[in-house]
Amino acid sequence: MSLMLNLPTLVLLHKTVAARGIFERGAANIFVHEFDSLDNAWLTSIRPILNSLKQAVNV
Repeated sequence: MSLMLNLPTLVLLHKTVAARGIFERGAANIFVHEFDSLDNAWLTSIRPILNSLKQAVNV
């Protein structure tokens, strides 16, 4: 729905999942963030990305 409304869109892709369809880089005008939930720091590493998306939506 965010794509239809032309809103900033963040897609989370786990490191072990094959990137197909909307998860393929360049398939849509979205940001695909790859992460590894087994790494304890994954949430800390994504925090700046989430804050940036929040700011873009609140414009």
